[in-house]
Amino acid sequence: LDEKHHDNLAKIDITLYHPEGQNGIFQDVTKKDQCCIFQNFSIGRSPKCNLQLNHKFISRRHFELEPYFIKGNPYLCFSLKNLSHKGILKVNGMNIEYLQKTPIHAKNTILFSGFQMLVTVDQSVSWDGYVCEIHVSDSPVIHMKQPEENDESDVI
Repeated sequence: LDEKHHDNLAKIDITLYHPEGQNGIFQDVTKKDQCCIFQNFSIGRSPKCNLQLNHKFISRRHFELEPYFIKGNPYLCFSLKNLSHKGILKVNGMNIEYLQKTPIHAKNTILFSGFQMLVTVDQSVSWDGYVCEIHVSDSPVIHMKQPEENDESDVI
């Protein structure tokens, strides 16, 4: 799909951060828009993934965003499916187990293997597919409150 057809597409905006970002983790990240026509958007270490992350704690296919329609709803929706046994994957503060799916909302925080990811979905009416914009941040994109005694960290 060319640039003029982006208006007919739903949009996913992904912003990534990792404290070791300067060490080549993001060297294979394509920063240009990626158009997908109702295909899953995969995140992982494999060059076959839509978003390739070069890190030892990332699986070849770590997780993916799956587009879908709900009957009677013209908006393209998305879910996230965990494809990795490695580590913990948290979406909006909730642990997502291996092969578990969870809906993705308008604004989402995703934590995995030291990575912080903000995912914003513009659920436009879209019969043509979606476009994904990827950004890499030099500073944390999710602010963690300091844990109090005997409390765990929570995402704010």
